[in-house]
Amino acid sequence: MTEVDMLLRDTLSDHAESAPAGAGLLTRVHTRSRLIRRRRRVGTAGAGVAAVLLGVAGVPVVTGLLPGDGPGEQAGGPAATKPVGTGTTPPSPEPSRPGGTQTPPPPTTAVLGPPTFTVPKVPFTAPTGVIDGLAPAAPLFDGKPMIMHSPDGDSNGKPMLTLYIGSDPGDFVTAGQDATVQVRGVSGKLGKPTDRAHPGTILTWTEPDGTSMVIVAGNIPDEKVIAYANGLTRVESTVTAPFSFKELPQGVELDTVNASDMIFRLPGQASSPGDFQYKLGFILNADGGGESASWPLTIDGRKAQLVPQDDGGTMLMIAQPNGYVLAIQVPVNLKISDADLFRMAEGVTVNPGAKGSRG
Repeated sequence: MTEVDMLLRDTLSDHAESAPAGAGLLTRVHTRSRLIRRRRRVGTAGAGVAAVLLGVAGVPVVTGLLPGDGPGEQAGGPAATKPVGTGTTPPSPEPSRPGGTQTPPPPTTAVLGPPTFTVPKVPFTAPTGVIDGLAPAAPLFDGKPMIMHSPDGDSNGKPMLTLYIGSDPGDFVTAGQDATVQVRGVSGKLGKPTDRAHPGTILTWTEPDGTSMVIVAGNIPDEKVIAYANGLTRVESTVTAPFSFKELPQGVELDTVNASDMIFRLPGQASSPGDFQYKLGFILNADGGGESASWPLTIDGRKAQLVPQDDGGTMLMIAQPNGYVLAIQVPVNLKISDADLFRMAEGVTVNPGAKGSRG
């Protein structure tokens, strides 16, 4: 694990239980931990397939985005799920929301039809050329808009930065050395945490229109973090939707979208960023398709299998030509026939900008 990984994971874990459910920082922790668990199911569902999946890393949801995003990171304990049509019971982590909703919501019967959702926009555009070596900006939406910069591959010593838009700065308070700074024409607070072994930088401020802003950064000089904030422009950024759909259950609403995942809440469900349990999910996993030749189903000419989940739901795994796996999480509270599920799956297109996640 790199110094930046430890910095950000320390910060995230410190606030994971105390911050409100909608807080951007907490949201990201819960979101990525859900995806670790869900994707590890995807990665291990085929017989003997090793799960090397994404950690607490946001979009573009590739290696090294946030803490716990290094090879071999583990999250959750094993639980058995047996793929349909195989004789192997691979390891599978604990349910997707520890301490979250334990009772399934009332069931919804799927009626397929054209999708009606709109991909949200991020209200800012990141500057370029301000921080040497900073990875390209990746706008995402998980209950609240965010922008992430994270290097592919080994992130050791490389700059990493996440901008949280609309999150409460109070959720990021840590013990440490704080300084008042001028940022974007207002007073902000630059924090240098001392209550963890790997301090980084946390910059918070409030825009003149009342929008609260937080930057969590590592391996970046303080003055460059402030310069990045000053370089933000009020121009909308487009979140890359990894999938297009011909049909979806009517009434579902988009809760989370990044470059590898789209999570939909069912009719009547409240938005709960970072909590994917009991929701319809589409996840592109960069690992897990190597043994798909043995899978018993064929969907749109591609090998597939159904994997019962330990929370009562089902995961439909569909091998992709590049070795990736499209995993469709069908929660126990969504009543859909296999015929309709397969029809919906046949209408899913992996868009060119999609990025498979891996650890």
